[in-house]
Amino acid sequence: SETVISDEKADAIFSRISEAMEQRHVYRDSNLTRESFAKDVGVNRTYFSEIIKRKTGLSYSQYIAEARVREAAIILSDPADPRSLKEVSSSVGFVSMPTFFTAFKSVTGVPPAAFRKAATQ
Repeated sequence: SETVISDEKADAIFSRISEAMEQRHVYRDSNLTRESFAKDVGVNRTYFSEIIKRKTGLSYSQYIAEARVREAAIILSDPADPRSLKEVSSSVGFVSMPTFFTAFKSVTGVPPAAFRKAATQ
């Protein structure tokens, strides 16, 4: 059941969502919830999820996971970064290693250790 929200309003709200993700890196907070993020950008959670889906084609959970994986991939591509997979996982906001591994492989097609090995050779 889609709610009615104008494209202009959706654009304005998505711009706040993007700013929170790209400038403030809110996804790094492992306690981030849909409710807290929606409140942060000043919209109710139903509109919030609908706008993310409309603008990205992703669910809220997929959107957050993809942002976390993108940052993890940057870290894992840096041969000078000595952090363990567990440290990388928690630094980008994942709560558990299994969730990190599943999300990482889903987004990149390879597990994080294999990604790091390939990226730093």
